[in-house]
Amino acid sequence: MEVDRRPPTTPTTTTNTEQQNEDDSEAAWFAELQKRPWYHRPSVYWIMIWLVAVGITTSLSNNSIEQLKIQVICIDLHGLQGDGGVPGNFTSVNGGVRALVPADQCNTEAVIGFVALLKGRIGAILGIFTLLTLAKWTSLSDVLGRKFLLHVVMCSVCASLLLNWFAASRLNIFGYHLYYVEAVVTGLVPSVLVNPAVITYTADCTPKDQRSLMIGFLLTSFALGNVLGNPLGGYISDATGDLTVVVKISLMLTALLAIFLSFLPESLKTRPISLTQWMKSQTDSDDSNTISTGGKKATLVAQSLKRTYSFIKTNLSTIFDPLLLFVPGHVPQSKNMATIYTPALIVLSGFFVDIALTGRASLFIPMTNLIFHWGALEDGFYDAFSYSCNFVTFLVIFPALQVIYKRVISNSRRDDEEAAAQPLMHDANESMETLPKTFEQHAINAIKMDLSFSVGGMVLLVMALLLFPLIPTVPVLYISGALSAVGQIASVTSTSLLSSVMPDHLTGAAIGALAVITSLATIVSDLTYGLLLSLTVETWPLLYYYISAGL
Repeated sequence: MEVDRRPPTTPTTTTNTEQQNEDDSEAAWFAELQKRPWYHRPSVYWIMIWLVAVGITTSLSNNSIEQLKIQVICIDLHGLQGDGGVPGNFTSVNGGVRALVPADQCNTEAVIGFVALLKGRIGAILGIFTLLTLAKWTSLSDVLGRKFLLHVVMCSVCASLLLNWFAASRLNIFGYHLYYVEAVVTGLVPSVLVNPAVITYTADCTPKDQRSLMIGFLLTSFALGNVLGNPLGGYISDATGDLTVVVKISLMLTALLAIFLSFLPESLKTRPISLTQWMKSQTDSDDSNTISTGGKKATLVAQSLKRTYSFIKTNLSTIFDPLLLFVPGHVPQSKNMATIYTPALIVLSGFFVDIALTGRASLFIPMTNLIFHWGALEDGFYDAFSYSCNFVTFLVIFPALQVIYKRVISNSRRDDEEAAAQPLMHDANESMETLPKTFEQHAINAIKMDLSFSVGGMVLLVMALLLFPLIPTVPVLYISGALSAVGQIASVTSTSLLSSVMPDHLTGAAIGALAVITSLATIVSDLTYGLLLSLTVETWPLLYYYISAGL
């Protein structure tokens, strides 16, 4: 046997070749896009317009829906009926709202405690089903196209609006149990697909050096929609006295957004196949792999059980396999890792912060109903204020803080370190040898900056979480919300910090695993915070604020 004496191809050569091919392909793709007419050319500006409209549509009815849920649960708990109605019946024949239960009877400790417990259960169900289906939906966008995911988002929003409208109608014979159905339906067809949908669309039609900037614009576009929609929805509900009016308006806007998507240019580089073609290919694949017993096809039940088992197994793997990435010693230690435990510590701190913030957010409306007797109008104004604070934080405050850090703190440290390490005499060759160290020092400085902002942001979050329960007034609630918005810097810098300490070839996997961690934190907070408030609502209703501060 002849031995191949050719030198092996080094990983660097392979990487450079692959990178060159990728760059050439990207250049050809964008050259092709420029040849298309503007109405057939995918662009991030299409998505910006759509996101502003989606933000308005969803925020228009969000707070009213939460208030509707409290009323449905309240009527169900009181067991009241009227005009031939059933529990949950407070919408008259002509569509107006008739208050079967006064507001003060719905804002009692017993009702709010049960609402919190129910919201926790529903949120956990929604989170579990979302985790099981999210990976499958996102993978389909590479075959069926990016617009497919956007249409799925609209279907999820529409289903949620219809179910909540039905829950508040005279026809609802299921009471608050209908919200469990909503959790399952919106979990199987999750609206959180909006994030991967718009990011993949943006990546398809935006050069690499502009993607982070464009994604930031997308976030601010959605925030702008929420700033406009929240107070508008509250005003309409307050002016009409009917919480279902904004739900109907949101349904009409959802239909218009679906029509807009029909004209949206597809961004997938390859021609997407139709849904019917994909379903036919899946059916053909199932037929070719049918289980046989004694030369006969297995029963339909057996096939269904096998497919269900395979589906659950595959999706559980997508949930838990990424978590192994943060097990100490599971990945090679990069030069930026202080210890092998660094990634796990960053992720663990982010996990606790996510639990604290999502738990507090999930109980916000029940809490304000109980303490301040707020309605949809007041909730809308607060949400608009909160989104405005986020808008200002990430467009003004955070960039300004970065500039100040680099010019003041980072420069002073660098001058001190260079003065201490600089020899009295050196030659040019020694200066050239220090260049790699300079680049390495830049990376270390970036890590120090992210770490400083992460710690500072967490300090602000603790202050915000402790301030309101100590002084439970409306002005202090707004001050606490502003501090929390600035403290959100901790979440952003923690993600950046994780990407900096992980090896370069594992950055994408680490960010994906971080998304799984965030989803798990949401499930944990839904299961625990609702139960906590239901147990302490009569004695210490704001205890969960102190728990969040401790986390």
